[in-house]
Amino acid sequence: MGLSIFDACLITEELAYACTGMQTAMEANSLGQMPVIIAGNEAQKKKYLGRMTEEPLMCAYCVTEPGAGSDVAGLKTRAVKMGDEYVVNGQKMWITNGGKANWCVFKPVCCHRSHGGQHQAVSFLLAEMAMKVELARMAYQRSAWEVDQGRRNTYYASIAKAFAGDIANQVATDAVQVFGDNGFNSDHPVEKLMRDAKIYQIYEGTAQIQRLIIAREHLGKFKK
Repeated sequence: MGLSIFDACLITEELAYACTGMQTAMEANSLGQMPVIIAGNEAQKKKYLGRMTEEPLMCAYCVTEPGAGSDVAGLKTRAVKMGDEYVVNGQKMWITNGGKANWCVFKPVCCHRSHGGQHQAVSFLLAEMAMKVELARMAYQRSAWEVDQGRRNTYYASIAKAFAGDIANQVATDAVQVFGDNGFNSDHPVEKLMRDAKIYQIYEGTAQIQRLIIAREHLGKFKK
């Protein structure tokens, strides 16, 4: 439409305010058309873009694959030219507008790479997750120990509740991230862990309430 990126972002924000799902579907049209706008010849632009302005149609941008997610360099789909046509072998999934699209742009494999700076990235993430879980475990253990010693444990209990609740959500979200698109699928257990974790920031005193208690108890130490 000839709008600036800033204007487009404002429109996107307003659409998303009403429904992020619908906004994503609408925005996917721009994503699908962009390769044609940038690299298509005039005949291709007329054929594929022209119809988009004549009636309300949808297009789709096909990147995500079962094993690669949205990692373009890790795609397995191949496009092999045979005569005047291309034969496509591969599988795509989680394609926005895929079921309604009038036409699709897909990303085939274009390069190979070692998956070693990837495995390291995941291992670092797992290490961070492990550190957070162990620290959360120590927090509740300190709280329990205080009670066993016959002491009031309000301060430590609230720290354990707030910290462990936040960590449960962070780690569950990171677990979904490790699995990529599959992590958000109800067929995999990690998405349930992410939904389950949220309650720990809410019931038995919200995370915000715990922070109020911690602050009150902490300041109370210095008023005596």
